[in-house]
Amino acid sequence: LTWNACIGPYLLTILFVILTSMFLRFVQINISKTKIYVPFLIIEIGKKAFHFTQQVPNPIICFRTSHQSSPKQNLDNIDDNGSEIRKIRADRPVFKRQMTSIGRFSLRSQTTHNPSIVTFFIAFANKKDSEAMTLKEFENLWRRRVMDRHERFRCHVCEDDDSYFEIVDKTPFEEYASEVVHPLLANGKEFHNKIEKFLTSHLNVNRKLWEATISTGPIGSSGAIDPAKAKKLLSTNHDTETVALFRIHHALADGVSMSVALGDVTDESNELKSAVQSEISRRHLKMKAMPFKEKIVWYSHLFIFYVFGSVKALALQFWRSIFATNPFDQFFDVTTVPPGSRSTAWRTFSTVDKLKKVAKTVSPKSTLNDAFVACVTAAIHRQLQELKREALFKDEEKSTSQGERKDKLEMSTARSSSCDNNDGNSRKKFHIPPRINICVPVHLTGGVLLPGQKLGNKIGAFVTSVPFPVEEDREKKYPEKHTDCHGGYDVGERLAKVSAALREGKMTPAPLIAWRCAKFFSDYAPEPVAKFAMRNGNAKSVAVISNIKGFPFRVHWNNRPVAFLSAFLPLPPGIPIGVVVQTYDGEVSFTVDADRRAVPDAEKFAGWVMEEFERMKVEADATTHCQ
Repeated sequence: LTWNACIGPYLLTILFVILTSMFLRFVQINISKTKIYVPFLIIEIGKKAFHFTQQVPNPIICFRTSHQSSPKQNLDNIDDNGSEIRKIRADRPVFKRQMTSIGRFSLRSQTTHNPSIVTFFIAFANKKDSEAMTLKEFENLWRRRVMDRHERFRCHVCEDDDSYFEIVDKTPFEEYASEVVHPLLANGKEFHNKIEKFLTSHLNVNRKLWEATISTGPIGSSGAIDPAKAKKLLSTNHDTETVALFRIHHALADGVSMSVALGDVTDESNELKSAVQSEISRRHLKMKAMPFKEKIVWYSHLFIFYVFGSVKALALQFWRSIFATNPFDQFFDVTTVPPGSRSTAWRTFSTVDKLKKVAKTVSPKSTLNDAFVACVTAAIHRQLQELKREALFKDEEKSTSQGERKDKLEMSTARSSSCDNNDGNSRKKFHIPPRINICVPVHLTGGVLLPGQKLGNKIGAFVTSVPFPVEEDREKKYPEKHTDCHGGYDVGERLAKVSAALREGKMTPAPLIAWRCAKFFSDYAPEPVAKFAMRNGNAKSVAVISNIKGFPFRVHWNNRPVAFLSAFLPLPPGIPIGVVVQTYDGEVSFTVDADRRAVPDAEKFAGWVMEEFERMKVEADATTHCQ
């Protein structure tokens, strides 16, 4: 009643007034600024209509002394270019640049166990009888190709005002990077442990926003490069690997901006920029060639999309936030694993062409990303079943003698694998719902930085409800094909449902609304409110699944081929699983960063993802054979 009587009409009125004004200013848009990703077009329109989207501001010129007071109390004037000039009794000049609102939101919303740290590694292959990459060589490359081009890598967060970066040009490179002993698989999961430490330890952002380590050893010895690739590289006269492990605070940049920075450091940077520019020009020409009548229809559809889509997105988010549950929470209450510990894994998934073909064969309307989300959510379902089985066993073990434990384990296994059709107290205590919410980040300019744009955080997200595998439906429809709890459901039918759920989220301006909300909480809300918004705005999502489009061909650093690269998503507060799917040189790989209380063994979880894809391939082969 409150929503219908007050909140809904109020929000709809505001949206209608804003969007009507924007629509009337369409003719003022320079078509060369048309964005690749349609929802971000409305921001360009907003710039013309209301000037509510800030361009990257000019640097603030300050002078620091040992007794510097608050900059807000020393604002003297503004120069002709709009840059704030804060003159404090001079010792040395300090240049400041305003942080993006999303960057500040990531800074303010992080918690003790969930720092906003993006971690990734790059593995290079070194030829025989040639010197491996040294720290000095790495410094020369990184300074010349990244730090000199992108000032954010020379910044830290101001101590007196966390909405600004302070630009520091003379910091020794040893403050950022160091050469360490190469991790070895022979010593256990040494490299995994280093990644998990990078993900969970906080970075002192008042000193630096990133750091890296490099190490060199026999090829394939760390586990960064999978054995198949290592064997292939050995046959091509490469015998050692250099692994660069980075961690970067999200306040510095998002994943797309990081991809741009990594592209700049490659030997093929000009080719990568040309490919992006060619795609932008192609879409620009396509838009320019559109007949006038089609443009009017397109703009009308866009207007309707934002008016009614915004209402739908807000209503769905409100509904899911109130009524959704995170099934992992019930297991956190009985686990002995401490909060804050992580479990990580990375795998090569498939080739891009193979994954696309399988997805289209199994479900014609599905995309590469839809197929991957279906595989990940099937693995989540199996993880919940295993946690339930273990919890049931521990619960019954308390009242069972040592000699009866084996029988009880078999009983609890049978009950857990019955796909949640059991009754009684155990079901009430450990319940696996038929659907879960997942969060999908979306870059607002289509996964690229447009010409003239600087590194930053231009991401939104949407939450969608995805169905779990339902075996009993398959058993009723195809009793002769029902085999076991993990393989008896219709893979194609479920993929179609997952694809439809993702399309529902994509067909609303939810990512733009999320971006605007994060900007509001960052700029105007106190820090506790920002933390609350981050934790509760995900609508009890179980996982974040992000898609990063990598380099389409193999790249090199100083003639050293990049054999493999992987990025790990920082877990937002309240979400136990983060998965990144990425492409590189025609292959699809993925990483898992999970709360160890939810996913004790990420390698096992990754194996379940691969098993689900194998089922898809079998289904695709069967479909092709029938046709």
